[in-house]
Amino acid sequence: MRLLHRHHPSLPIDSRTLLMTPRSASVASVAGGVYHHVGIQTALIKLHESGLLPITDRISIQINIDGLPLFKSSGMQLWPILGIVKEPAVSVVDPFVIGVYAGMNKPSSCAEYLHEFVAEVKMLSHHGLLLSDKVAFLHLHSFVCDAPARAFLKSVKSFTGYHGCERCTQAGKYHCGRMTFPDSNSSLRTDDDFVRMTDEEHHLNSAPSPLVELSLGMVSGFILDYMHLVCLGVVRRLLLLWLRGPLPLRLSSFTVSRLNENLASVKSHTPCEFSRKPRSVSELDRWKATEFRQFLLFIGPVVLQNVLPEELYGNFCYCMLLFHVL
Repeated sequence: MRLLHRHHPSLPIDSRTLLMTPRSASVASVAGGVYHHVGIQTALIKLHESGLLPITDRISIQINIDGLPLFKSSGMQLWPILGIVKEPAVSVVDPFVIGVYAGMNKPSSCAEYLHEFVAEVKMLSHHGLLLSDKVAFLHLHSFVCDAPARAFLKSVKSFTGYHGCERCTQAGKYHCGRMTFPDSNSSLRTDDDFVRMTDEEHHLNSAPSPLVELSLGMVSGFILDYMHLVCLGVVRRLLLLWLRGPLPLRLSSFTVSRLNENLASVKSHTPCEFSRKPRSVSELDRWKATEFRQFLLFIGPVVLQNVLPEELYGNFCYCMLLFHVL
């Protein structure tokens, strides 16, 4: 900008002036921290004015909420509320910021944290927003969060609690240092039962989550995310059992070396469509979710063949087929 300013004096010398970046923002003390609400309406109008959001009478958005640590030397963290347009189809699918919370801990009150968000969603759902002389009504498609964030937003017991299952009503059993839900025939939770709070042990407070005021199923509207449950859950657990688990399941050092050699041999044959090349299982603690997914669906069946015992290999292939269908 400074170089261009010499030849075009009308241009500013700072990008913030060119982009008209706001100099200040309205910040409120909320739930033990500070919160700034950008707004769904503001984001959708910008998308429409930029030509990315076509004129329609119904806009469906998906919401994501999660914690984000900022520094290793401080407990300061952000809890942004993000949205993405699901319907109508847009040419560029990028998330937009609805609100941002900052504090030393996660919000102390779900009701305070979501107050402005819930109020705006109710207003846009009932009255709509004006886009090029046409009123478009807002619809919530779903929430995508990890398990701790889902429990916080729904004001229910965590998945480590006896009544923490989000899909069925069975009471968990504590086994070998972890909570398990072995019954596969328990009655399922429904959106109506959640609103009526028929299972009192599942809820944390006598007052329900503020999200029940919205036209969203509190059971069906919260998606169980593939990344945490499958990639960072099942696949990572299997690899840890083979490397550090009980002796009947643990692989010998020779077998682990063969597995690492197989992973190294396919590295040069991995196409550029994969974001990462295969790494040694010695670096398992630093694997990303995409690496676990790649191992499960693509390279695992190849590098594990004639390496794992037949029973363990069959179990892995069964998991691969099951999660590939999902």
